[in-house]
Amino acid sequence: MILKCTNCGNTFKIEIYPSDGEGVTCPICRADYKAVTKNGKVKLKDYIYENEDFEELSE
Repeated sequence: MILKCTNCGNTFKIEIYPSDGEGVTCPICRADYKAVTKNGKVKLKDYIYENEDFEELSE
């Protein structure tokens, strides 16, 4: 399946059809998306990090 990154415009191929809500990452710019399946078509929505404690990651 071919997907297009909305951040950098890169098109990239994924081997496994993503399930609804599954995370997808652009291999070029590393933007994270959530796969949304509707009527058999997959669209990428920006992944929103909620309740993440970024202070923990920087230590």
